[in-house]
Amino acid sequence: MNISISVQWLATLLPEGFPARRPIVITGPGGSGKPLIGDAFIASWFAAGGSVVFLSLQYPQPTFLYESYRRVIGEDLGAYESRIAFVELDTTIDDLGPVVGNRFTANVVYPRVFREAVQRGSDIASRGAPPDGPGVMVFASALNLLMFSPTWGTAITEQLVATMHDGTVTTLFSVSEKPHAEKVKKIEDAADLVLYSERPADEFSLVMNVRRAENLRFVPDSITIPIPKEELQATREIAERSRSKVIPEISAI
Repeated sequence: MNISISVQWLATLLPEGFPARRPIVITGPGGSGKPLIGDAFIASWFAAGGSVVFLSLQYPQPTFLYESYRRVIGEDLGAYESRIAFVELDTTIDDLGPVVGNRFTANVVYPRVFREAVQRGSDIASRGAPPDGPGVMVFASALNLLMFSPTWGTAITEQLVATMHDGTVTTLFSVSEKPHAEKVKKIEDAADLVLYSERPADEFSLVMNVRRAENLRFVPDSITIPIPKEELQATREIAERSRSKVIPEISAI
């Protein structure tokens, strides 16, 4: 089953849409707007009747996700509230926190907790979805952060790959090509669809192409993505602040 793409610039690269229940990875250098590209997939997923579990490690609160989605897609993410679950990283616990509305905390550095967080998030997000929809998409970004754990870095990478191959959810993962390039390659190799984004020189613009698409027609050319300069700047600043806090915390686990 392919999902029709509702955002024109992404549809230009993937005229047949993108596959449900198959793993998708957006990769590229740090600061190349990968979560913003993810918004285009998410908009199409919602339009098809799907639900989304957000697990954005670099954003401390869902507020930024709402603002970003509105500026990039032009829609209010709150319109899909009944089909959304938010998982917030909490490195001070070793399990899952209580559910508050459609949100809960979890220390997803631990492979078992990551697996259980995906399951709980899927259960929450599925409640408001139409029965004929494509199911649940798990959108997880900045996954390199989990690899900084000296104890769990390898095991959590294996868990990410296992989740990608689960088949009960559609995974949309964004990951920088560095650091932890060897672990990142395992994530890329496990994906059926790999997109690569970069920011030319010091410009605040994004260029993207399809690196690999299994059994899916795509346009091999690179395209410039029309994402506002201020959105790229805001995304980079928030991500850098979060990484400066989160990396030391995960490195101690």
